[in-house]
Amino acid sequence: EAVVACLLQHPATHVNLQDNDGWSALVWASHGGHTGVVRLFMVHPDTEPDLANNAGETALMKASVFGHEGVVRQLIFSYRTTLDKHHPDGSTALLWAAAG
Repeated sequence: EAVVACLLQHPATHVNLQDNDGWSALVWASHGGHTGVVRLFMVHPDTEPDLANNAGETALMKASVFGHEGVVRQLIFSYRTTLDKHHPDGSTALLWAAAG
């Protein structure tokens, strides 16, 4: 968490950069259930929480399907995350949470 905080403070950090599969650092942190790291991303003004990977999965979807309640809370109570964003198959984070 401390390393992420340090990197996010540097002006050259591109917070929404995605890997070859379209995964941003926020999606990775959400997938892994790293609540503190997600909190750091959500207070960063440039973070785009609805950015999806190449499969159409958002940070909220990943956290929801794996039952990471703390991460879900950070994402939804930032009031910057779209709760009903649709996956290409038509599903939403709520459906992913129920299926989890």
